[in-house]
Amino acid sequence: MLLRYLLFIDFDNTLHDTDSKYISKLDGLLGYSGSFLWDSFMNRIHRMVHVNFPERHDDLRFHVELLLEALGERATPRNIERFMKALDEAEKACWMDPAYFPEALDFLRRAKEAGYVLCLTTGPNSAPKAKTLEEKLSFKVFDYVFGEDVLGCLKSEPEYYRKALEAADGLPHLTVVVGDTLSTDIAPAKMVGLKTIWVNRKGLDPRDARVKPDYTVKDLDEAFKCILRLFPISSKG
Repeated sequence: MLLRYLLFIDFDNTLHDTDSKYISKLDGLLGYSGSFLWDSFMNRIHRMVHVNFPERHDDLRFHVELLLEALGERATPRNIERFMKALDEAEKACWMDPAYFPEALDFLRRAKEAGYVLCLTTGPNSAPKAKTLEEKLSFKVFDYVFGEDVLGCLKSEPEYYRKALEAADGLPHLTVVVGDTLSTDIAPAKMVGLKTIWVNRKGLDPRDARVKPDYTVKDLDEAFKCILRLFPISSKG
């Protein structure tokens, strides 16, 4: 019987340097650096909203109002509009002017040539992310494209991975998740019984993580070697 190995591959900060787009667009607003604003937005505001106001997860204006409050700045219509415009431009730049990591495209080529089933597993805007990437590579990369907009649930929820697995007709023990974020890529996937590879590009101390991935790598080159050990090509067929 032919074994069917699935790779659930994250987009933002795994294949694509999404942080750089937001940092660039936010830089200089109200005199703050882009890196400070983006870190504050993601690690203070977005996480707090996710925990305390999950129903407002996609409410960008609410996020911006909370960010301005946290910064001690006035939430004037002009300030809110400036931040929302910068965030919207950064989001669109991820597929209109992408910045893929140096090894990302080769990783996808090798994984596709090896015969793995490639599934894009991302948050919003899954279709344009996949389309632009496939245009860059000039071949159909993904067998399946999944996003929060497609599956109808947040990526931080185990249900996201259950639905993706069902839609791709996959088996948990033959599926591995490749992603950079412990809270949305690793933790919920492990709850569904999937193998996990944490792409720790920022060199964070894994001992500080509450969630323990099955494997930790520094980039996608190491991730591919890990996948070959986990799902040896020679065992297929």
